[in-house]
Amino acid sequence: MSLQDAAKFGVKYGDTVQVSIESDDRKLIFDDVLARPREDFILEMHIDTDEANAASVGPNTIARIVQPSQD
Repeated sequence: MSLQDAAKFGVKYGDTVQVSIESDDRKLIFDDVLARPREDFILEMHIDTDEANAASVGPNTIARIVQPSQD
């Protein structure tokens, strides 16, 4: 995420967040997602193929940050 996104969500480098994914087939929440804001980054999340398949992620699937994780 960009530094502006980090400020919007109230997170800093190294914080963890929860990310909710709602595809047509399934809802899933990823916990402990590491935030790595930098000026030259955009807001996106990279997941591996197994995670994407488990959540039924497709090309137009939208994910939302739901809250910072409680450490």
